[in-house]
Amino acid sequence: NSGGVITVDNTADTLNGSINAGGNVTLDTAALIDVNGTVTAVEALTVNTTGAVDIDDNLTGDSVDINGDGGISLAGDVRGTNQDVIFRDALTVDDDSTVTSENGNLTFENTIVGPSALNAFADSGTVNFEDSVGIVGTIALDSLLVTASEANVAGNISADNDVRFAGTEQVN
Repeated sequence: NSGGVITVDNTADTLNGSINAGGNVTLDTAALIDVNGTVTAVEALTVNTTGAVDIDDNLTGDSVDINGDGGISLAGDVRGTNQDVIFRDALTVDDDSTVTSENGNLTFENTIVGPSALNAFADSGTVNFEDSVGIVGTIALDSLLVTASEANVAGNISADNDVRFAGTEQVN
């Protein structure tokens, strides 16, 4: 528990316990970032590496920005409480997961593959898919559920089961 800012800057980061910060949390390294415990930040939560990011628990921040040049694996839930949530690199959904931006936008800047289900919620904002979801010839998502005021789709979307835009007023 911390009332301020937590910055982890190492050659490799494995988080097996929980982090609760009253300020910002920044995980920044040139190697694998392996998250095996909850991470909660009252302010911004930033995960940045030139390696891979493996998220096996829940992440929550005022805003959440995840950059893993070696790819991002998700087997937990990610929630932005007040601002945007951004996944900057290729995402593999390893277990059923929900990504939520409560009062902002949700952006996936790269490809998304499965094998599990992904729920993408931005009830008062926009969900942006800037690349393909469920790429042919790779492991497709099991299912995709999107709930948002608006959704922007730049590539193909496919899943082994349902693809639904529930309560989404506009899909571009």
